[in-house]
Amino acid sequence: MKTTSRSTPNLFISVISFLLGTVPFYTLLSPILLADKANAQEVEGSVSMTYHINGIGGDMCYIVFTPGASYGLDDIDNVNENPPFTVQSYVEALGSIEGTELEGIANPPLSLGDSNTETFDGSLNVRTGTVNLDNASHYLTWSINGLEGCDVTINGVNARTNSQLDLGTLTGTYGEGEHSTASWSVNVNYSGSGGGGEEPDPNEPLTGGPHTMTFQTVHNKLIPSTTAEVALEASGTERTNDPGDAINPQVTIPLLSLVSKITDEELGDTYMVSDSRSLASKTPFDISQIYFSANPGETISIFGGDTNTLIITNPQGDFGDKLLTAQIYQDPNTPGRIYNLRTLLEEGEGTTGIALPDLPRRVTSGEEINKIQVRTDKTSTADYNDDNRVDFRDYAVWAKDFGVTGNSQSDLDYNRI
Repeated sequence: MKTTSRSTPNLFISVISFLLGTVPFYTLLSPILLADKANAQEVEGSVSMTYHINGIGGDMCYIVFTPGASYGLDDIDNVNENPPFTVQSYVEALGSIEGTELEGIANPPLSLGDSNTETFDGSLNVRTGTVNLDNASHYLTWSINGLEGCDVTINGVNARTNSQLDLGTLTGTYGEGEHSTASWSVNVNYSGSGGGGEEPDPNEPLTGGPHTMTFQTVHNKLIPSTTAEVALEASGTERTNDPGDAINPQVTIPLLSLVSKITDEELGDTYMVSDSRSLASKTPFDISQIYFSANPGETISIFGGDTNTLIITNPQGDFGDKLLTAQIYQDPNTPGRIYNLRTLLEEGEGTTGIALPDLPRRVTSGEEINKIQVRTDKTSTADYNDDNRVDFRDYAVWAKDFGVTGNSQSDLDYNRI
């Protein structure tokens, strides 16, 4: 059930209190001031929750705050559909509006002072026969995207400082049909604090500089490697002849290189070992791992182990509040998971490592082996479709990846599932 409350004083009561002399005059203005402040700033985002029953499985549901949605049933709400698979039993997690069961509930963006509560139910569904559970634990896990400045609680538990809610155990014999096993409420309150102080603004312009990151690889191939450096600075441009730019030199010995690849329709590809861009640049850095030799196009066997790790350093931590992300591509049409470099670099005190696909035994000179797209312009790692907002459209990507084992775009906790 959908319940919404807004913390705005009653103007009529305020007027009466003023006439009676019990409140000062500025109290009369508070509804207007609050309304003006709320209209000036809205917040978007989502809370994704997965309900698990050990031995059976799990199911995801969500609440999203996005433009175009309403507090009633509309086309943006994700109506539940019967699972297409034919298994004996499965788990469902659903909310509802006006009696319609929903996998996802879409509400409009929250204004400052708004509070919204949604209730979801979990169930065990048995198609055929019976299911026996003996102290099977059931629990919730979740993730929060966007919703900066909002306090989020699930059954009263702070969802920002916790990531799991244990719901006890289930014991018994469950026959055919749907069995209600859990219920939980999600409250999102736009207080402006976010439960932990003001959130960083990834759109805050950079100043000064240069703001630099360095990339190198660690591997067991019997071949030397090079490093690449990228920077945002006042003197940088999108061109390849800035003072801070350096083009990859012509090689005379085989090298396994990291370069920043710049593609121009007329000039083709230019490979940079140092790539300087402007402070306001929103162009991704395409870091390519390429084998170079004196004979472009030749295929050669490179000996040694297959391990391959990308090492990234930013010891100054000087990219302001920029998010900093890295996405691994094994081929141009297959984007992998998105890494939050800002968090990883902070945890590693300026240095972090990301596992790359193993190096092949045979490579062709001049051909890209791995591509790492580094960005400073994203506002959230969960903005999968790059429209600068986290909304229900990103769930199409998430749903495609749900249950995938291995490298997937939506694996935000990097556990390969």
